[in-house]
Amino acid sequence: MKLHGSARTCPNSRALIATRVLVRNWTLTAAAEAAGVSVPTARKWVARYRAGDHALLDRSSRPRRIPHRTARQRVDAIAALRRLRMTAKEIAEVLGMNASKACRTASTFSCDIAREYPDSSCRSSRKAEALDDHVFSTRVRTMIMMVTL
Repeated sequence: MKLHGSARTCPNSRALIATRVLVRNWTLTAAAEAAGVSVPTARKWVARYRAGDHALLDRSSRPRRIPHRTARQRVDAIAALRRLRMTAKEIAEVLGMNASKACRTASTFSCDIAREYPDSSCRSSRKAEALDDHVFSTRVRTMIMMVTL
């Protein structure tokens, strides 16, 4: 286990705090002062020790869930529109979503027009040069219908 740079305690000193409070009947304040930590920190370690976590290792700070995650269907729609060479602002407008959210999501998808359209003569062409207007508008309408279902 790697401790972060500003950690005042390691698992052994955390267990020592808990042992002093629970077994040797030290006050929480005295145990915290002896370890060089605050009383709330000592209280946290003692509570975890009481709950059965005798290892007292660092816990992950990664969130257990992300309640506002973009729905998979919407991410797929953004990816399809990005493959049509639409900008994030255009995608946001078509899907009726926040431009910054569309930009964040669209930036995860690369769009290599030379790979997707090998017969294209211009490798850096925009969407209007890669697809004719009719095919492009048909694909956009299809994507809008898929998202609204």
